[in-house]
Amino acid sequence: MKTILHVFPGSYGPDFLYRITFPSKYLTTKYKDLSIAQIPENHQDTFELSEQVGLLVLHLPRKLEFLSIINRRKKLGLKTIIEFSDNFFSLPKWNPAYKEASRYQLNFKKLVAAADLITVTSKGLKDIIEHDKIEIIPNYLLNTPALENKNRKGIVWAGSYGHIADLIYFRETLLKINEIEPVTIAGEAEFRKIIDLNFVGYLPYEEYLANFQRFKLGLVIGRDDEYSRCRSDIKPIEMISQGLLPILPSVPQYKDLINTLGLPSYKTKEDLLNLIKLLLSKPTNLEAQRLWVNKNRLDFSLFEEIYFDNLSLNGSLPFETGFHEVSSQFSIDPLTNILKGNYSQEETLLLLEKYLVQYPESIDAAVAICSLDPTRIHSFDISTDPRFLILSAKNGDLESAKKLLNYPIDVALQGLVHIKDMDLLLLAYEELNEPQVLLFRLAERYKELGDFENAKDCYSKFIQRQEWLLGNSNTHPYALDFANAFLDACKS
Repeated sequence: MKTILHVFPGSYGPDFLYRITFPSKYLTTKYKDLSIAQIPENHQDTFELSEQVGLLVLHLPRKLEFLSIINRRKKLGLKTIIEFSDNFFSLPKWNPAYKEASRYQLNFKKLVAAADLITVTSKGLKDIIEHDKIEIIPNYLLNTPALENKNRKGIVWAGSYGHIADLIYFRETLLKINEIEPVTIAGEAEFRKIIDLNFVGYLPYEEYLANFQRFKLGLVIGRDDEYSRCRSDIKPIEMISQGLLPILPSVPQYKDLINTLGLPSYKTKEDLLNLIKLLLSKPTNLEAQRLWVNKNRLDFSLFEEIYFDNLSLNGSLPFETGFHEVSSQFSIDPLTNILKGNYSQEETLLLLEKYLVQYPESIDAAVAICSLDPTRIHSFDISTDPRFLILSAKNGDLESAKKLLNYPIDVALQGLVHIKDMDLLLLAYEELNEPQVLLFRLAERYKELGDFENAKDCYSKFIQRQEWLLGNSNTHPYALDFANAFLDACKS
């Protein structure tokens, strides 16, 4: 039996329909000797199942435990593919995944270097990832609803939260287009806060596709930037499959479709307005384009070719043939299970040591050991993760605390708030643009040192700012009470 395991991050987003669900259902229907399973990264069985499966596909992997697993798989002649379906290497700061992705940049690079093959959804992604073997596998469609609605009216644009910057940028243009022909926005509920147009929320996938049949024109908006260039071309493919003519921005990620299928495109907002006026006055015939989609985006040929080229017949999974979705609703990964508080400190440390023997690359386990036993901090390479520096700073290591100044403020403050050295506190306060939490820490240290005048000045400034911020500051919940109590004591 042939076996494939897909491992994905905690939340199962729309991308994984295209990258896991659709190809898995197609392939297991076509090949009766194939077993494919998908499992969340944080499931208790993920690491165990990953060890000996015929082909392991890691989607946006974050855990360095997979380095140990990949190395053991190589010794067994088993291959591992790592996939990126979005640009998590240079996410814009407004993106909700930015903070999470920023934490794992070094992990991404280490895991990419260890993989046998990288798969991506676009040339833009291929261009920013360093690896000897990278294959582009476009998104495919599994099933497409039959065309029924011939009374098409209006224009539709659809997107997820990752498109919110595009919507803001094109907001005024969309409002102008709406004066010519009604525009409907589909997808993320937050869009309604940005623009007041007809709105359709998220729908089950087949309903989402069929909804395109209501409209005469489909709008794809986007810009030529590092993040946008890495997007897949699935949106216009979906529109074409439903007889909807997509209007595309003239940017690299859509150039091939524009040239191959002769699709209308625009370079500026003004171009878009004029193009829509022209297209609304003309009949639409997409038979040739739909035939191309049916021929090139319904057979999952590249998934089949690349997966089978890298699949070993010596692998195994504890499932029958077919596609299996493993749920993690009530499951936690082995490391979290060790740390959830069921063991004494001595037992926890012993279990963590055993865990590190099995997964020596696990930074999370090493940090957990150092949290329980600070004397162990310097037995690890503390330059590999800022959490080591934070722990060192908490234990009074000024050199580690200084290094935190090179990290984002939300990381740096986790260690610097524990520093007692006044010179370093003052330096950090200035270099990090006077954060409230360090101002309060300065006040506390001045008070501890008996310098009540400076303490009084810092507390007063803290209170003034805190009242202006209406309490939305990253400080101890009782900090304002402490500051007021000190000033009251000074008066008396």
